[in-house]
Amino acid sequence: MRIALVSPYDFPYPGGVTKHITNLAKSFRRCGHQVRIIAASSRDADEVPPDVIRISSFVVPVRYNGSVARISFSPRLARRVRALLRRETFDVLHLHEPTTPTLPWVVLRQAQKLLPQTALIGTFHAYRETPSLAYVCARPLFQRVVNCLDGRVAVSQVARDYISTYFPGSYRVIPNGVDVALFGEPSLEPLSQFSNGLNILFVGRLEPRKGFHYLIEAYARVKATLPEARLLVVGPYTAEDRTPYERDVRRLRLRDVHFIGYVPDEELARYYQNSHVFCAPSTGFESFGMVLLEAMAAGTPIVASDIEGYRAVVSHQVEGLLVSPRDPGALADALIRVLQRPDLRRAMSVRGRATASHYAWDQVAERVLDYYCEVLERKLGTRVVWNRRAKSRGVLPSGVHLSRVACACAAGTGACACAAGTSGMVCRIDGPTRLRCADRGCPAGPTPARPGSLIHVAGPPVVRRPGTGPGGTGERGEGQTGSEGWCPLRGKAG
Repeated sequence: MRIALVSPYDFPYPGGVTKHITNLAKSFRRCGHQVRIIAASSRDADEVPPDVIRISSFVVPVRYNGSVARISFSPRLARRVRALLRRETFDVLHLHEPTTPTLPWVVLRQAQKLLPQTALIGTFHAYRETPSLAYVCARPLFQRVVNCLDGRVAVSQVARDYISTYFPGSYRVIPNGVDVALFGEPSLEPLSQFSNGLNILFVGRLEPRKGFHYLIEAYARVKATLPEARLLVVGPYTAEDRTPYERDVRRLRLRDVHFIGYVPDEELARYYQNSHVFCAPSTGFESFGMVLLEAMAAGTPIVASDIEGYRAVVSHQVEGLLVSPRDPGALADALIRVLQRPDLRRAMSVRGRATASHYAWDQVAERVLDYYCEVLERKLGTRVVWNRRAKSRGVLPSGVHLSRVACACAAGTGACACAAGTSGMVCRIDGPTRLRCADRGCPAGPTPARPGSLIHVAGPPVVRRPGTGPGGTGERGEGQTGSEGWCPLRGKAG
């Protein structure tokens, strides 16, 4: 499939949605799909990864949902998107946070005009406990945007319940994922500077909703009980963001508080693995909690706020402990309990790794791809299959009319080399990774079709007798040879 993932945010700026899109794209490529990311970027074009289409460089920070969203408001956006969609076609346009102005809105509007057969999918990531003033005041505007979508995805039950309150309809819940191999890599080099003592890890932005102020207060109590404790603060925050918390540290005369700042995922995995407990004291506005999955994949026990978005990922006294939000005393007691009991940490580590394995990105990506096919079938009125290693064996029904075979052919045309882009041919799946023309005598022979290839099947199977015209095949979908064969490239044999 040709897939475009659309991000409404400044792509180089770290965040949960950006990480979700990046990992989903990697998993899709491993399946053999062609993936592009469409996003704004405040960095120069030569600093943007080659798979990212830098649609705009004009980015404006806007306060939203307890955070700061960096989105594009470029007046040239519509012209650039229109040119892009005329230049490139996609089977799927997958928009993340589709109600966020303005890039998703422009993409939806232009795609409806220029790509009528493309599936338009929207994933909703956000959640908040309080009503959304924007949705309440401008519901008709947002409703028109949501109505443009062919399929809707929510990353959790709470995210689905929140968005469906304003825009009822059918939503598929497909969770965030985690790079289990990276965060669970056993051979990562330890952090020598933090190898002694007991490490408490915080990962995230220093925004009020992340509750770091409560962790500072809790850490003061932990430090009084366990002098060897240490607090590591990792995340994409600025010097300005950390200033008020540094004042709190000085006021409370705390030692061993280390503000690390942003680190790439490869380094972040080392921080998780070198910590004795991971703490997420968020006060709300969390739909899922990707950092919880990262901690579990690394085998790090968790102490987190007992809020809806976290409750869906972590079970109390299983992978970690859940405590009342905004309660430094309860937070401190839970941290001390975990730090003082190595046996409890080991048990939580084992259970956490087991839970995280169900959220591996490759598994999440398969669920997303299956949903793409469902939406395409509904929109095109055709049967749509993407062949993969485990599920591609078998033979297509005889006489099935193929409107398009999007496999990875040598010519790079996006069509089966035998068909040469011609609709109406008959192909069969020859084992898990190859497509073959129904005519055994076709000179093209078996054509490579990497796992992930898309097959559009137009209409129900039509069985024809051998040799009665284009696509005449036997009952098992195997073509005839000699004068009875038919190939779209060379016509009737003989």
